[in-house]
Amino acid sequence: MELYNPVEKQAYLRVKIPGAFLISNYDRVASTCTRLTGFSDEISCSFEKVEDSRWGNYMLVKGGFDSEDFDGSEFSF
Repeated sequence: MELYNPVEKQAYLRVKIPGAFLISNYDRVASTCTRLTGFSDEISCSFEKVEDSRWGNYMLVKGGFDSEDFDGSEFSF
């Protein structure tokens, strides 16, 4: 993350996964993204519905910033 640019409380992440990555089981990928560090709260992940996955997919990571702003520099999931 960029320094001095905090993630605001109640925010969520929208992560683009390029179309070159084949996802064979969306539920499994979403359920395993919760192995994490750096978040202040528990997270959940889900995929946004897309018209054509050849152009990529979007995974929504929600809940990790529910109770406070994030002003650290690293987190992972």
